[in-house]
Amino acid sequence: MELKDPIQRIDIKHIAGSHRWEKYDGAGDLLVWEEPHATGKYVVGADVAMGLEHGDWSVAWVMEATSGRLVACYRSKIDPDLYGSEILPAVGYYYNHALVCAEVNNHGLTTLKAMQRAGYTRLYRRRTATTRQEGITESVGFQTNYANKPKLMDFLAEYLRSNNVPHRETVSELKGFVRDQVGERVKLHGSPHDDLVMALAFCVEARKYAVENQVFRVKDHDVPGSIAWWSKQLEGKDKKKGLKVGI
Repeated sequence: MELKDPIQRIDIKHIAGSHRWEKYDGAGDLLVWEEPHATGKYVVGADVAMGLEHGDWSVAWVMEATSGRLVACYRSKIDPDLYGSEILPAVGYYYNHALVCAEVNNHGLTTLKAMQRAGYTRLYRRRTATTRQEGITESVGFQTNYANKPKLMDFLAEYLRSNNVPHRETVSELKGFVRDQVGERVKLHGSPHDDLVMALAFCVEARKYAVENQVFRVKDHDVPGSIAWWSKQLEGKDKKKGLKVGI
């Protein structure tokens, strides 16, 4: 891996009640290797922690989906609700309304609910077959378990063979990430932390999901609940009345 210093380090925060964000230059928690490009298509992989001083980190990796380049990394100890209401929406909007894939396990549900309350709509969704209803249910977030974690790490290993990770701490965590045989199961974990590794794995999953589901071909006005969507609905109603929409 070719380690590179970020071009800048900034603080970023979502403005409540709007689809805007504020950026503060200085010694912030978002490391930036590449600023967002107007035509860039970005995905975010987010690992969630409790926010305790001596606990794990909440981490978000940002990747340009077309090229696979890692362009930014957020790492901090922050409460799960603030991570979802202030940080992840801000990072997502900053990088062209990126698709965000956050783990739903444990504190991740708090973060995802906070993102939804903040009005951020471009979230990774998992589909689950239900035998009771004989159908498919769709829920936000990636739910890690013994069945899908090995596949998740296989996709990460495949990505790492042909892509660069510029961040020293992430490379260090990757070196300490191991596979242990526990009975009939394989336990995948890092010591003492693997937050950067898991966030990177969710980022790779988000990229795969975005390509398979043609996420970036969806126009803004086709995203239910977005400002553009409501504008389109109002425009349709006002056309029937012979009115013009000034939004």
